[in-house]
Amino acid sequence: MADALIALLLTSLFLSGLLSVNATTLRTAVSGETRLTAALIARAVIEDPSMREDAGKVEVAGRTYTWQRDRQDLPPDMKDRALLTTISVAVHWQGRSGDLVYRLETARVKGRAHEG
Repeated sequence: MADALIALLLTSLFLSGLLSVNATTLRTAVSGETRLTAALIARAVIEDPSMREDAGKVEVAGRTYTWQRDRQDLPPDMKDRALLTTISVAVHWQGRSGDLVYRLETARVKGRAHEG
């Protein structure tokens, strides 16, 4: 009977070790979640045409993210038929190893009427 209990105990310990989530797996999941959140914030800042601010702060799941947007209209040549606008967003948050950042950049082209 004692041998059967010991065998059952060892088997359950072995299986729980195989099926358990260790600390590294948990840290990886949390890191992925925070980077995904930062990416979604950056995308929202770029895509929202009504947003007038160039900096802001948002809290998601107890973590604070700050963002800055830089928008540049490239000076057009009078011969150009398109205007180019570049937009870059940097999202910062505190991680285990200090300040972390996610950057997203895009460009938009806007046509203008031909004068002539």
